[in-house]
Amino acid sequence: MGDKAKRLVLVVSGKGGVGKTTFSRLMTDIYRERNAKAAIFDADGQIGGLVRVYHDAGVNFYDLRQDAERVTLLNSIASDADVILHDLPGGSRFEISKIVDNGDGEQVEGFLAALSENGVRLTLVHVIDADFSHLRQFQIIL
Repeated sequence: MGDKAKRLVLVVSGKGGVGKTTFSRLMTDIYRERNAKAAIFDADGQIGGLVRVYHDAGVNFYDLRQDAERVTLLNSIASDADVILHDLPGGSRFEISKIVDNGDGEQVEGFLAALSENGVRLTLVHVIDADFSHLRQFQIIL
């Protein structure tokens, strides 16, 4: 068998406050318990919930919303870790589209191609809110 592919885990959501950091904390604890070679990133420079909990444990901190720091997401794949986890702020697709693509919030093909070219497997963990009250507009009346 060949070398094990590196995995990039992006914890995402369309909004804040749905539990992305809680999920990221769980995964960080699991990686540590299993002595996994993992690099952990908190990309929410405005809140920094993950880095506040693990402030002395080597969690990397940056702000995905800042032009000068955004490339940290793509540059992280150069890490020698087997798994690279990023706790992203809510609504990050627009910011990811600015890294390699045209920044329209829709196109991320360049970003995905860069991962593929570097042999990185992408895992998206989309955390959703358990409150479905906002879905009332989609109810079907029979």
